[in-house]
Amino acid sequence: MKFHFLRPTNTDLVFLFLASSEYGKLLPWSVAPVGAMAVPYVEAWYPRDLPISAIAGALAVTVEPDDADSGFRSALRSVKDPELLSAGYELEGRTIEELMERVEEWTRAALNNGLTVEGADTARIEKTASAYRINVRVTREGAF
Repeated sequence: MKFHFLRPTNTDLVFLFLASSEYGKLLPWSVAPVGAMAVPYVEAWYPRDLPISAIAGALAVTVEPDDADSGFRSALRSVKDPELLSAGYELEGRTIEELMERVEEWTRAALNNGLTVEGADTARIEKTASAYRINVRVTREGAF
């Protein structure tokens, strides 16, 4: 079975960390068992079943696809941090109401940071296959 790290799966992923006391028992990829797939110069093998005592820790990871929420959070952060500022933003919402709430919140944050917002009127809303979208622009006096 192949594992693709950033492709979401039906279950959460757990990465196990080998105790440093076990490092000396690892075998190089070049002695991988016959028929095993190995990544040259990267993978190592443990010579037998791994006992629980050989595990120093675990990290459970949930990988979620990017969505309108993460895009909105990114746009909101950027109007609050001059270092991240760009001229144009695309805001999305699952419904027109959600989109307008985001436009209002984003506009407040931009105005509070001395920016001018252009293009946030409802006539500019576009319908995509899965959401509603509006392109807005911010300017700062003397910038862009």
